[in-house]
Amino acid sequence: MQIIESSIFGVRSVRMVLTSKDHPHEVTLFPMIHIGEATFFEAVIADAVSHDIVLHEGVKSRHSKRLTRSYRWAAVSKKLGLRLQQQFRAKEICDTRVIRADLDTDEFDRLWRGLPFRLRCLAYFLPSLVGLQRRLFATRESLAEGIAMSDHTSSQEWLDWGDDVDAFFGVILRAHDRRLIECLEEVLAEPCDEPRRIAIVYGARHMRAVLRHLTKDYRFRVSENRWMTVWHL
Repeated sequence: MQIIESSIFGVRSVRMVLTSKDHPHEVTLFPMIHIGEATFFEAVIADAVSHDIVLHEGVKSRHSKRLTRSYRWAAVSKKLGLRLQQQFRAKEICDTRVIRADLDTDEFDRLWRGLPFRLRCLAYFLPSLVGLQRRLFATRESLAEGIAMSDHTSSQEWLDWGDDVDAFFGVILRAHDRRLIECLEEVLAEPCDEPRRIAIVYGARHMRAVLRHLTKDYRFRVSENRWMTVWHL
């Protein structure tokens, strides 16, 4: 199943609705790319807050902020006409229950300190170099290259995998996956008088873990999907 699509027309993210005969709640996934057109983020926020509960990401750490330079600095480029993903604001939330389903600062920093020193050094400098290159030279077309992904790990990802990559992704990917799934399980297990609609607004790569968990452990199935344009080419 395609999660992010890149074509001659642009980059698109699939909005998926999952339902189960064994569970009363409905779960909607919004796979996020952290830079895009303003209309994309506005549409996601408006849609998400129409649900009863929203689970979203966000780590407040100086280390995570350095990692995001690779795309934060690209968003500064006026020629791209793109902007950064915004956090939910109080005026947008209304009656929706919004939960930050992510690691707290101490948890992330502790995992970060457990990485080999060479990896921490690489992660300190490389995002800055990539961000600077994107700010100066990136086009919408170059940003779209290699961004497509499905719910399965690609052969190229497996080829690129190694001990260092595994350790790094243990911090920036799998630890976040576990926390998101823990929060989702808590919400699904809460007693309620009527079915609820749950929105998950999270980075696209984390949706693989959510899909596996919902389809395997709760027997959810995709009942509806709709493409949302992140940016046009």
